[in-house]
Amino acid sequence: MSRTLDALATQRKLGASATDAIQRVAHDYGVPGMKKGQRKMPEVRGQNNYSFTHGKAPRGRGNWAFKHEGGALHGQTTFHSGSFKEATHAARKHGQQHGSHTIHVQT
Repeated sequence: MSRTLDALATQRKLGASATDAIQRVAHDYGVPGMKKGQRKMPEVRGQNNYSFTHGKAPRGRGNWAFKHEGGALHGQTTFHSGSFKEATHAARKHGQQHGSHTIHVQT
């Protein structure tokens, strides 16, 4: 219970997102695998929506659009080129650097 209260206090004090506050508290309590300043890689969503819209799974080379949730890029769309796998990795890395917690593939 105290970890939850610490996360809420950290969120209010710093004006941080809930995810950032929880990660900071997790680091303070010594949760394995969390290093100082380390952020989780954002989750990628929207592949099913892409498949429904285009009738096929996202694949191939080209320019890919990703919309970010959370962090400094909240609500912004970024574009990455390459194969879908390369572009997804680049978007996740970019989102991790800016504190995004979720990335949506745009159709």
